[in-house]
Amino acid sequence: MPIIDTLKEQAYARLAGWPIALLRIFTGIMFLFPGWRKVTSEFSARGFVEASVAGFPGDDSRLGAPGWYAWFLENVVLAVPALFSFLVAWGELFIGLALIFGVASRAAATCGVVLLLSFHFAKGIDFWSAANYDAIWAMIFFVLAASAAGRVFGFDEYLYRRWPGGRWFW
Repeated sequence: MPIIDTLKEQAYARLAGWPIALLRIFTGIMFLFPGWRKVTSEFSARGFVEASVAGFPGDDSRLGAPGWYAWFLENVVLAVPALFSFLVAWGELFIGLALIFGVASRAAATCGVVLLLSFHFAKGIDFWSAANYDAIWAMIFFVLAASAAGRVFGFDEYLYRRWPGGRWFW
């Protein structure tokens, strides 16, 4: 009977992870659609980046990028705005797809943390403000990356068993 007991334990452990799987899939959907809209339209991040560097004139809720990040936006991002627009649009789309299907979810969630912290720094909103949804999303992505969320009802479980050395990727 030890085999049956082991199977029961695995089933219970997997079912116990359903809330993290639900969060992973929900987060994926929330990023898939904006990514798709950006990929299929004439999306450009240039206007947002320029407003961020200028301090969002006329918007008291966003202060704009702090000096060190404003320098990065002005000297790196605005030097090749098409590249960064491409990275944002396709990044949101692929992060969404990876999370929905649970494929390389740790890598996708880590990219999500970087993307959302970039948005946060560009806006200049107080990190601990309840209105700072970029910080909230970054924390959700951090939890998804730390919990290996793709291994619960996702393809990462198969990938992990097939290539256990890539555990930090899936």
